[in-house]
Amino acid sequence: LGLPQDQFIAAYVGTLGLAHGLGTILEAAQELQERLPNALLILVGEGADKAALERQAKDMGLTNLRFFPGQPRALVPTFIGASDACIVTLREAEVFRTVIPSKMLEFMACARPVVLAVDGQARSILEAAQGGIAVAPENPQGLVWALSALEGSPGMRATLGENGRQHILSHYQRESQARRYLDLLSAVAGVPAAAPVRIGKRSITQAEVAGSPAEVTGSQTGVASADKAA
Repeated sequence: LGLPQDQFIAAYVGTLGLAHGLGTILEAAQELQERLPNALLILVGEGADKAALERQAKDMGLTNLRFFPGQPRALVPTFIGASDACIVTLREAEVFRTVIPSKMLEFMACARPVVLAVDGQARSILEAAQGGIAVAPENPQGLVWALSALEGSPGMRATLGENGRQHILSHYQRESQARRYLDLLSAVAGVPAAAPVRIGKRSITQAEVAGSPAEVTGSQTGVASADKAA
């Protein structure tokens, strides 16, 4: 990846879209250039706002921020593994209070501490997991504070990362999620949970669910260690 091994790396990995409020990361990077010169922020992905963000970063003279193109799914774990912390942002809007960004769950599954600039359900999940630091949306000073705290404490990073991973293992494995859906479908259909639930031409039973692989949501990223990837 060509990333330095001796710097604190914070990554945003995902769509660079208008809804994500990524200008906040650029504003935080501007302050971090002087406050935390050891920090490098990376934005990995494509999206409608990327060209504008690249121009803005150039105009701001940001030397501590790098853009990477969108990556094949198989390479995403490499970027997550190379990061000391991962950032999740959305604009401040009521509609986003019910949004749970899947990238947050993936970062948690990879034992990476999350800096979350999203209110609502996503924040509730992260706080329940004690898997990162939540700040207000579109608040660059909040990002600066959170990233500075994580940069200065490897122990905190490891603890928050492991907390997040354990929360995913306990609450978001596919088997447990499938059981919850089956219970809901059974309740809607008015049949006992143990009875088969018909979906289209197929009937699904609890036994089938119990026999399904216990895969972790986001575990396809394949990163479980807190060690940085090369």
